[in-house]
Amino acid sequence: MKLKVLWIAPIRHPKTIGGHPAPWIEELAKNLSAEIDLTILSGSSDNIKPVESFYHDNITRVYLKTVKSIADIATLKLYNISIFRKWIKKNFNKYDLIHIHGNEHQYEIACKDFKIPKVISMQGIISEYLKYYKPSGLKKISWSIASYLELKGYKTINNYSCRTNWDKSIVLAHNKGAKIFNIWETIRPQFFDYSKQIKGNDIVFIGGSNPIKRLDSALIAFDIIKRDRDIKMLIIGNTSVEYINSVIVNSNLNIVLENDIRVLGFQDATGIIESFKNAFCLLHPSLIDNSPNSICEAQICGLPVVATNVGGVSTLIEDGVTGLLTDSNPDFIAKQLLKLYDDDLLWSTISNNSSLVSRERHNPNTIVEDTLKMYKDIIKGNDE
Repeated sequence: MKLKVLWIAPIRHPKTIGGHPAPWIEELAKNLSAEIDLTILSGSSDNIKPVESFYHDNITRVYLKTVKSIADIATLKLYNISIFRKWIKKNFNKYDLIHIHGNEHQYEIACKDFKIPKVISMQGIISEYLKYYKPSGLKKISWSIASYLELKGYKTINNYSCRTNWDKSIVLAHNKGAKIFNIWETIRPQFFDYSKQIKGNDIVFIGGSNPIKRLDSALIAFDIIKRDRDIKMLIIGNTSVEYINSVIVNSNLNIVLENDIRVLGFQDATGIIESFKNAFCLLHPSLIDNSPNSICEAQICGLPVVATNVGGVSTLIEDGVTGLLTDSNPDFIAKQLLKLYDDDLLWSTISNNSSLVSRERHNPNTIVEDTLKMYKDIIKGNDE
């Protein structure tokens, strides 16, 4: 008989416009749906009923109506936690295990004290991100509350699925008795279908104007190398011409947006791969990250990555072998970009190595097998 597993995950409602599509969660759900009886529980503040449930692609999806950001902050996030807790209390005994995706959303607080095996997959870690990124206004309040609850949540879960040395170390620092499973995230299959063969002239940046991804640092480094090279930058993600021009003006850069930069907005897997075709690297100068999917996707395709050595990035990149690491100084970022651009042998070596390593690391069959084994081990041990 199939295991009955409840996922609690930030999956956007079909009615939602925008928001993160969480492709790594969706892809794993699709791959596991033939092996387990899967229900995914999510929240939505859009115009839905208090509870909406439907069955699609072999998966039961349940959405709870939650309050919007300002109301969420006003209740110290406790109202939305109570919405989840009420549904889980009524239904948890139908399942063999609860799998929580991310500790940023207080799902583990909603599950506290329910006698059922539980595991949480680490994603971003707000309490750690706040050491490097200082938001303002309502975001500061929201993140501060989330960080406080996140730190309390470590003691409520004994089982963790980690990906990097960094997230494992954070978990063990807060819960020394935690049981750690090392399972990578699932990457969309389109990236496995493309293999880059020829070095191009473009730099790809993914992250828009999200301050953690540091588009400003990317533009300053690009300006440095653009002086002597015929290179363009492709920017993917939510940003604006006004923001890019403000960085150019405030940093006294010589690049011209209309000539040197292409702003592509949000792109699906096909669009991202298209941007890779005439690129020589993905530039990822973030302030902090665990294991960014954008790096993994580029590596699978054989596009070398230049990334800041922060968080869990060094678990993904061996400097000079499967990518190039840098600090946050735009001068050093530019130096690493030029090193990659000017050395064809280095470029091809990193391209081949990163593709081989990442395709094995993110093998979908291995990830499914490891996830099923994790579930069975936890249930057998009856760890809550």
